[in-house]
Amino acid sequence: MKNTMLLCTMLAALTTSMGAHAADTAELQVKGSVRPSACTLTLSADGVVDMGRIPTSRLDLIRSTYLGSKLVPLNISCPTGAAKLALKFQDNRTSSVVAGLIRTIDNGLPDSQAFGLGTFDGKKIGIYTLEIVEGFQVTKADGTTAKLYSSTSSNGTGWYAGQGSDYHMVTRGLESWGTSQISPEPVAVRSLSSKLLVRVIIDELRNLSTKNDIPLDGSATLEMVYL
Repeated sequence: MKNTMLLCTMLAALTTSMGAHAADTAELQVKGSVRPSACTLTLSADGVVDMGRIPTSRLDLIRSTYLGSKLVPLNISCPTGAAKLALKFQDNRTSSVVAGLIRTIDNGLPDSQAFGLGTFDGKKIGIYTLEIVEGFQVTKADGTTAKLYSSTSSNGTGWYAGQGSDYHMVTRGLESWGTSQISPEPVAVRSLSSKLLVRVIIDELRNLSTKNDIPLDGSATLEMVYL
């Protein structure tokens, strides 16, 4: 009510003061902002994936070594109201990706789906991959089993569904969720729970500097994008 009264007073004052010299036109501006529901994204263990101490005796001299995998629970909560959103994955160590190493997992995978483990003593250490667990009814959107959708567009268009496998390799596009098996369109949710599968691969031992401990230094940013 106070805002409405203030607006009326301002218009009246403007009309009175202009008098006979009123202009032919006047500009009216309507301003404000529509804010999406505030959501939070959390990863278990604060997002730290600890592969432990790895003896060099475990690494292959002339072949890459698959260290194994870890599951990381992921949760999104929108307590103030349902929101339609997606996740964007950004590799903070892109320059350290070892070319071709991802083919240790699948010979058809491109390097663009690999995340770097950093460098040590000028040597690239290896890679890891991120996959969203889709099978086993793991992913839940507001308590309902959700279907994973992907988009190669940065503005959230052109969504397509996964191929029905239990794990979905994340891309540099957007990842979101819905409930339809036919029309891949993200839906607004208040809560979502899923898991990330992290697979780690170390380069050939002969390519690494083994004079000191080699710290694995993978880093990726998960960004929530409101659609």
